[in-house]
Amino acid sequence: MPQTLAFRQPAMSFPTYHLPGLRIAVSTQTAVVRKALDWMLQLFPQTMATPDLLLEASGLDMEDLKAAISPGTLAALPGDEADPILVESSSGELITLGRFAGLVYCATLNREQTHARLFCELNKVEPPQSTIQSIMALMLYPVLREVFLQNHCLLLHAAAIKCPNGTGIQLVAESGGGKTTTSLAMVRRGARLISDDLLVAGPGAAVRGLPKPLNLRAPTLGFFKELGWLAARSNPRTGKSSLIPQLIYGPACLASVCTVDIIYFLKLSQGRPAITRMPASMALKKLVEAHAFCIRQPTSGESLSGLCDLLASAAFYQLETGDNPEYLGQWLLDNCLGHARKLN
Repeated sequence: MPQTLAFRQPAMSFPTYHLPGLRIAVSTQTAVVRKALDWMLQLFPQTMATPDLLLEASGLDMEDLKAAISPGTLAALPGDEADPILVESSSGELITLGRFAGLVYCATLNREQTHARLFCELNKVEPPQSTIQSIMALMLYPVLREVFLQNHCLLLHAAAIKCPNGTGIQLVAESGGGKTTTSLAMVRRGARLISDDLLVAGPGAAVRGLPKPLNLRAPTLGFFKELGWLAARSNPRTGKSSLIPQLIYGPACLASVCTVDIIYFLKLSQGRPAITRMPASMALKKLVEAHAFCIRQPTSGESLSGLCDLLASAAFYQLETGDNPEYLGQWLLDNCLGHARKLN
């Protein structure tokens, strides 16, 4: 089995961020990594309370990276840029390995789940900040998933919105599957955003968001006239623009928590939006996929129980989005209460 990683650089102390039910302290000596983590965590309040999890993040050149990783661990590294892979060391430490934009990255989480180390390869030509942000997310989210699970919560790759009538909606789709566009289509008409990408589901049907700036693709900017000006500020490498939603829609556009009444599994389509009932087995399969952040990340009995509880408390459908997000947003607000009453 892979061995525990040895890190040689000391870490500096930084403020502690307060996530839903979890306090994490971040330490790094690498400026580009620090900037990426600051961007990811900027919307979380800071606290002086004792952290539950210490994150140490580093950027290493390839030679230092090879020296830090045992040969057995490096052998598990995927040969291409597929999803990261999870392996376990002989000491019970969880290790996430992967490649992105040609750079190797790795994260470790100790058995007690109190200390994580994140590092990525940095070569002589400093990569774009957007690349480092993506790598930090690929490392951090599998770690947070395990720590939240220890605290009896589920981390999900999903969006949630609280409608003006109180109905709570969860949106499930793969990256690029319409979660952000659909969320904004409702928020601009008075709904409140919990998160467009990451949710923490606690006991029962309540979900909280892990807020971060929205990364908007050009098509999404084109759908909504108030966002058109952002196109000129798009990152030329990624074609995406960053947006803090309350700067456009006001501070009331955000909410911290909602109870999920409906789960829509998105399917991009043409024409008008429509819903169809989804078999519970298929819905559970898609939730399991939304709960996994890397290859070989196991789904525990507690996870399955929590996901089943979420389905049992909500109506769930496949939602064909149609090709007009403005219409979709109003259609969902007009019909969500009726959808919620049609329990599966």
